[in-house]
Amino acid sequence: MPEKIGTDEIKVGVLSSDGQLHSLLLSLLSSDNDTVYNVIGFNDLDSIKDHFSKEGLDFLVADFREKMEAQIELVGLIAKENPMVTCIGLVDSFDRGNLQVAASGVHEIITALNITETEIVWRLQVARKWHNRMFSMINDNDIYCKMLEYSNDIMVILSPEGYILYTSPNVKHILGCDSQEYIGKSAIEFIHPNDAEQKLKLFEQLLGMDEDEPMHSEMRLINSKREFVAVDVTARNMMNYPNIKGVIVNYRRRSV
Repeated sequence: MPEKIGTDEIKVGVLSSDGQLHSLLLSLLSSDNDTVYNVIGFNDLDSIKDHFSKEGLDFLVADFREKMEAQIELVGLIAKENPMVTCIGLVDSFDRGNLQVAASGVHEIITALNITETEIVWRLQVARKWHNRMFSMINDNDIYCKMLEYSNDIMVILSPEGYILYTSPNVKHILGCDSQEYIGKSAIEFIHPNDAEQKLKLFEQLLGMDEDEPMHSEMRLINSKREFVAVDVTARNMMNYPNIKGVIVNYRRRSV
């Protein structure tokens, strides 16, 4: 059985063009006796913004089955303006090549065939645990962060799903954006499109490798000016380290 998320009310927003998904989730989550869910339906960005100005949300379930491009744009705006909200995307089917949805700002993806009470509650649990760990890691060690600020290498920690849990502060000097702007986003979003699919396959291979065994590769990152920066990459699977539980990736800018 799914474990309890918490004793407080959990606010779950549903972004959908019709009311069917809202009704379905309302029915599924109301049967969970361990947690109180407040399921709220939205059909556009204005209605979500109006709600945020009054209350806020813990989770947002976005329906990508119709109007995918429009939903991707909306979820991207929501994730950027409200970084504490964790987004779950609903799709007809999903494979690792569906880069648009993976990079839109969603933290978990579920297919329509698997939309059951157990699956939805489990996805919320996974997202909550990931969310809590992500924010507990930020600036956990001030001295180490200060050292990284003056390094020429970018240090990143990725979740098993490929989302950025931490990035060293010197990323601003190399790619042009503050480190906080990367937190919670898919690493794929910042990789050259022609490199992305291959790097997803390498990442999957890395998850099956022994601890501390390094994987080396090359890729092109995208900076704040939408220019491509060639880097050498060293990645290590450190999922079993209690204080990390992620993949550590080191990016070093290649000499021209």
